[in-house]
Amino acid sequence: MSAQPNSPAAFNPEPHPAMERHADDELSHAITHQWLELETLVPWTDALPADDRRPHPVTRSYRWADTEGGDMVCEVTVHELPDRSGHVIRRSCVIRR
Repeated sequence: MSAQPNSPAAFNPEPHPAMERHADDELSHAITHQWLELETLVPWTDALPADDRRPHPVTRSYRWADTEGGDMVCEVTVHELPDRSGHVIRRSCVIRR
């Protein structure tokens, strides 16, 4: 039985191992910044296009976890398509003060 457009199965895409690895790599890179380096930039979001090093477009953001001046959350989103549509993979972590 195939998934109907409004059925839950239609919104449950198959895993994308390359995108998963890419998201893990981007998050590892994004969290190399120290809290003090980011303090004056938060909240901050940038969009990185696909290129030779980056097979998929990426959105990377840093925001305060709870209160300004406290811990930060770093979130990386890897997009399947250049126009940032389609399947996405998200990874996030907390950068402690």
